[in-house]
Amino acid sequence: MYGSEASSEIGKFCQLCYDLLSEYQSKSKMGQQTSSHGVSLVSNLFELSYDEQDPLLKFDLFVHSTSGEGHAKSELDYYLEEPVLPRISGFDVLSWWKTNGIKYPTLQMIVQDIYVIPVSTIASESTFNTSGRMVSKHRNRLHPNTLEALMCAQSWLGNEMEGS
Repeated sequence: MYGSEASSEIGKFCQLCYDLLSEYQSKSKMGQQTSSHGVSLVSNLFELSYDEQDPLLKFDLFVHSTSGEGHAKSELDYYLEEPVLPRISGFDVLSWWKTNGIKYPTLQMIVQDIYVIPVSTIASESTFNTSGRMVSKHRNRLHPNTLEALMCAQSWLGNEMEGS
């Protein structure tokens, strides 16, 4: 269905996801602290006070040496292991991340950056008045270049419709 190159493209996409997660973890303090899944517990093992009389110290060292960091699961692994949610028409992905983001703090930061929605305000007068638009630095939160592009597009479309 997806062609012979699908598996290599999926592999590239998965690697990009892991690279993105790694980049966010390296930029945040959460990547250095213990996550809710205990992924970084091994790195914190030697930060504890070293007490030779601790009867479990040798066990901790044994667990550290046998588990290795290559076997630790990332937030992305835990997220992908969750069951797929049923498709419903009113599903709100932002609410889901607000509720469940505590389990995946780094993924939640990525989602916040990806799903960021620019907000702009509109004067109520301009809704009912067709004579002119009221744009000021206090009534608009769009970047000036974006605003200029929108105004040019509106002008061009208006001229095109009048001409045809």
